[in-house]
Amino acid sequence: MKVKLQLLSLLCLSILFGCSSEPIGDNSLNENYFRVTEYRMHDNSDLIQSKQLIEYCYSVNLMAGQNIFVGALGVTKSETDLIVTYATIPGWTIEETHINVGDCNEGWAPTTRSGNPKIGKFDHNEPHSEEINRVVYHISLEAIPEVSDLYCLAAHAVVIGPNGEETAWAGDINDGGGSMGRAAKNNFGYTVLEFGGGSWATYIASYLSTCIY
Repeated sequence: MKVKLQLLSLLCLSILFGCSSEPIGDNSLNENYFRVTEYRMHDNSDLIQSKQLIEYCYSVNLMAGQNIFVGALGVTKSETDLIVTYATIPGWTIEETHINVGDCNEGWAPTTRSGNPKIGKFDHNEPHSEEINRVVYHISLEAIPEVSDLYCLAAHAVVIGPNGEETAWAGDINDGGGSMGRAAKNNFGYTVLEFGGGSWATYIASYLSTCIY
């Protein structure tokens, strides 16, 4: 039964990623190299599934409360931006997103002395409108040092589900992730890693060169 439910959730998620809808909010200030657009999907049954999902360089699970599958995070790239898309399955909405990107060197993400991430100190923190189930970040590639092909991405969210508010991280440590080698192809060029400090917070390491736009 659990397998059937997750398959149904994945199908709903693929529709979410593949749909087109007018944005209801757009932070176009480009503050700190970030531009954020949020979407509210009113009726997924009217949406046509497209091939957009497989065009992401990679996608990882969005996990709430460590063990609850609530959606996914897809990453792709344009000539100027790293494009990161949060999408939740039916029954779950996104209240806040927090995102940090860097070159993976020590200090790339703000952490406590023990290694737990300081979400409030991330590069960008965004509260969202009610009933949002899709958020798209355009992050200028200038946010990543030119000398670095390797980058690390931490994507956190506060989500609302049937039983209330939960914290969520992109990248289930059991995702697999495939090979992160430079020869890796689309959908395989990433690795999910855990922050230190004993928390279940995760982040993603990947190479810009493995993502072809």
